Amino acid sequence: MKVKLDNFYEIGETSTTTFQKVFGKKNLGRVRYFGRTITKISPKKNKKIDEIKKQNEEKVTTLKIELDDIKQKVQGLEDIVKFMLRQTSPDMNIDEALSLLRFKQLSANSA
Repeated sequence: MKVKLDNFYEIGETSTTTFQKVFGKKNLGRVRYFGRTITKISPKKNKKIDEIKKQNEEKVTTLKIELDDIKQKVQGLEDIVKFMLRQTSPDMNIDEALSLLRFKQLSANSA
């Protein structure tokens, strides 16, 4: 085996191709005592999948935080509009006016 290895180095092969020629390609068969569904690379795949899931969960939590901030800002703007409407016309029902504005906005978005 040492002679084969030296011959490959003299030819100028890379270390990975030399390793594959001496020891053979990676065997992707099943792992004993773990059943039919587990292969030698399954744990690596599962680890990668878990990392991706964790990254997605982090993105979802940051997006939820941003959504909550936007909701608070919108609520603040609604409060300002209510205050201004009360000052300009105290006898108007402000909640009905805001519901009409929301309805118009929803109908404009759906069209």
